[in-house]
Amino acid sequence: MKNLYPQWQFHNSQIAEPGFRYEWDLEQSWFSLSPGTSLISMDGTKIGLIYPGNKNRNEGPDAKGARILVNGRIMEGDVEFHLKAENWFHHGHHQNTNFDHVILHVLGEETEYAILLPGMAVILKGQPSIQAECTLEEAVTNHEDVLTQFAKIRWNSLVISFSLKRYSGDHWKRMLMRKSFSILGKGGNEDTFSSFADNIHYSADEGFDEQQFAKLPWKALGMRPSQRPINRMELAKTLAAFISGWQENYHCRPEIFKQEAEIWTEKYGKGICTELLINVFYPAMASEAAASGRLDAIRLWEREWTALKLPYTYAKFKNRFSHVLSQKQLRSVAVLQGLKQLDTDFCKLRHCSVCPLKKHGSLD
Repeated sequence: MKNLYPQWQFHNSQIAEPGFRYEWDLEQSWFSLSPGTSLISMDGTKIGLIYPGNKNRNEGPDAKGARILVNGRIMEGDVEFHLKAENWFHHGHHQNTNFDHVILHVLGEETEYAILLPGMAVILKGQPSIQAECTLEEAVTNHEDVLTQFAKIRWNSLVISFSLKRYSGDHWKRMLMRKSFSILGKGGNEDTFSSFADNIHYSADEGFDEQQFAKLPWKALGMRPSQRPINRMELAKTLAAFISGWQENYHCRPEIFKQEAEIWTEKYGKGICTELLINVFYPAMASEAAASGRLDAIRLWEREWTALKLPYTYAKFKNRFSHVLSQKQLRSVAVLQGLKQLDTDFCKLRHCSVCPLKKHGSLD
């Protein structure tokens, strides 16, 4: 059977509260672990839990789509639970291609068969305490590589969100209109912009009512002039016209769309237009490419997305990471989107003990 991951020899165990009677108990314990939990494989490898995966009630591994951090690298795959390692062989999983993507075996106890398991294995006995303190006094040297990995996770999530909406029957142009208008309303007017988008017809000349737009209960207090809704109206009209005339071949002819985007940038500013490309149009193009089976186009839009740069950075990331990342890096979309995903997976949950940007015992 094809094994996609390297094999290790196992000999050490980990954590503290034994006595699983049923595999279901092992499963419950695994899914109760918080993202950021630090685990140790049976060969002593430090593992950071990013996402435990989704329960699989169909044929195949017990958990699908788990993400773990191993030696500063993100691994994504499946997890299988065994009270004893020999069950992997007794159940015939080693001969079943549905289990080719198992990256981690979660065991209830150690037996001599553990050294035969493909990939990594942990003995789960409880959950270790985690010290939540962010200093980054000793940052890893490959921080940009780590953040690029997290950016890829965020990119995939954006593309999938568009694809799910597409296949759920949500009207494509309506969705693009709503999402792009929500970006225009960032800072307190997201819902009002989205509601207005729902009332626009797909012929922009007929559909965009400037008087109605001006009468809406906009919030403007404390906003910079360029961010005020009335000053975003012309860009909103431009987006409405563009989306109304959406062409299905945009995803495989990037030069057409990029020419349009350059015009927006010249007229309305690089910052807001780049935000639209990051969060709406490039992921939407990749979703369209996926629906057409164009793998080359999907990769193209990912490269374009990764290469984007903002004329500014986000204050919270500048304050937190400017001693680790340069100003140039902090304007890179790949870095900023990686920081956003890192913030979601680690910072907001206060799981600093396995932060992939920090040098410490759990990641060395």
